[in-house]
Amino acid sequence: MSAIALANDVCRRPAKPRVRLSAVLILLTVALATPAEAQGQSDQRFTMIIREDRTGVVVGRGPITGVGTFEGSQEDPDVGLLSFPSGTLNIRGYFTEESTDFDSRSCIGTFVTSGTWVVEEGTGAYEGASGGGGLEGRAKFGTERTAEGCGETETFSIAVFQLRGGLALEG
Repeated sequence: MSAIALANDVCRRPAKPRVRLSAVLILLTVALATPAEAQGQSDQRFTMIIREDRTGVVVGRGPITGVGTFEGSQEDPDVGLLSFPSGTLNIRGYFTEESTDFDSRSCIGTFVTSGTWVVEEGTGAYEGASGGGGLEGRAKFGTERTAEGCGETETFSIAVFQLRGGLALEG
């Protein structure tokens, strides 16, 4: 299962009020903000914060620097669309390791994964883009509390993924 599949799987249930993503986004923007690097093969980093509905925020640093949106594919849970003002990237993720820890007293779990990602295609300024690298992901989720313990219905989930690697842009 890929990181994108994890995001799609973990983030498919109705949303409940969450930690303010805007505060997290501001911190990520400040932490990752640097001038755009040369548009050849360069180090690229993406940080994604993904909600239950398989959408979220992505912050890029490298040939693609800035804040955009993430949308998980409805057809293929291993594919995600990163949209920035200058274009989009379709990426595919692959898991190589994963672990889950669930606390039956609090009904809160953590999913941790690592693997790889690759660019499948780009549009706009990113048409012809190629690259990929390693990924790490972490998701927190909770289930309903019942008289018998933890239920099956997920009450919240949020995932954060770090993608690091190389990216080449044509042009």
